[in-house]
Amino acid sequence: MADFMLLQCSSSRPRTGVSLTTSGMFDREHERARLDRLIKDEPRSLIVVVGPPSSGKSYLFRNTLRRQRICGPMCYINCRDLAATSPEVLAAHVATLGLPSFTIGDPRFTTSLPKTLTKPLLRFATSFKGSVPLPGDATNEATAKAALKILEDRAAAPKADVPLDLSTVLKVYGEMTAAWERRRKRGGLRVAKKLPWPVLVIDEANKLEKWGEKHQEALDALISFFIMITKEVHRCHVFLVTSECGFEAWLQQQPGVRDIFCSTYVVGHFEEKDAKDFLELELQASLKNSGNKSTVVVSNADWRQIYEVCGGNAGLLKLAAGDFGVQYPNGSWRSVLEELCSATYGKVQDAALQGGDDFNSVHYIDAALALLNSAHNAITQHAMELLLGSRNKTAVHLGTEAQAQAGERVLRAIMKANRLGLRSYSALANDIPREAYGPKLAFRLP
Repeated sequence: MADFMLLQCSSSRPRTGVSLTTSGMFDREHERARLDRLIKDEPRSLIVVVGPPSSGKSYLFRNTLRRQRICGPMCYINCRDLAATSPEVLAAHVATLGLPSFTIGDPRFTTSLPKTLTKPLLRFATSFKGSVPLPGDATNEATAKAALKILEDRAAAPKADVPLDLSTVLKVYGEMTAAWERRRKRGGLRVAKKLPWPVLVIDEANKLEKWGEKHQEALDALISFFIMITKEVHRCHVFLVTSECGFEAWLQQQPGVRDIFCSTYVVGHFEEKDAKDFLELELQASLKNSGNKSTVVVSNADWRQIYEVCGGNAGLLKLAAGDFGVQYPNGSWRSVLEELCSATYGKVQDAALQGGDDFNSVHYIDAALALLNSAHNAITQHAMELLLGSRNKTAVHLGTEAQAQAGERVLRAIMKANRLGLRSYSALANDIPREAYGPKLAFRLP
């Protein structure tokens, strides 16, 4: 098995639901620069972005959208906010946000579209105009209205109550990317230097797993469409963003999806120095919000305890700083951390006691202890397979290969239950050094 994959706990830390709005996009220069390079290069694969909860993935993409100063042709859809439990809901938001995004950056783009395309585009725009806010600032909204006016001049306004279906929306979106590509090649796009190809971001993409058998046909069509416009015709970037460690494996199991069609990037935690700077910044903000003008310096001794519990997780650091700021000067770091640990241990205990198909509590405890006692709380996939296989005496008797195969079955069951996360090396994350992934990493492309 590959040594360049690491296992990390996926449920040992509580979800906090916080975003990095207080301090802005703190110390994500590396990730921002990498993302900028990705979207300015020709689309070559469907991109999956994985990262721990509250690590700043959503904010990274929203920040990138704002820094571009244009919405079009960049569309950000958060499945957490819209509860995309059906194809119809996703279709409505792609129609509302994705299709108009082509015209926001360059309103006159619509003048080059045939009426066969402007009519359905206008129907989508008028059907949902006002029901879902367009992303971006007032300038973007004004430009969007200008684009809509051009569409209205070019096609008779249709009925606004025509229901949308996903296949129709995807067809029109694909035609829009084709029209964009034709004009880009002719040099007729004024925004092409900033954002040469359209970008579609589906955040909390793991919600697609909930479609189930009821919408399997629509799901297959959606994934096939993503592969077509990225890998096959190179007309659009598609990012599927998630914090669920099992999403990548689930995606690879879908019909028609192969490794070469997808690229995975990881948004990691902060490195230790940056984590401390972030904590102190959030702490001062918390004190200020509480009406306290005091300046609190985090001692080295306190920081060692904080980092032992929170690591570089932005959400936990923000939560700890917020709780301490509210309690100051009557509270202590010890009480704040004990409360965080209590929530964490409760989750780990529940996960261990529940067990699951093809694994039991002993397997999970073995894995959790190995991770907690390892550098960076992560070990290679092969090492974990040998550890979990060691409980199978027959496999151990047959040799190392049989032991690893037995462990692999257990490991896949634990991952399917979303208790452990398999993390591949990514140039987007610096919280774990390259050498931690093992000797085969040198042959792994980022």
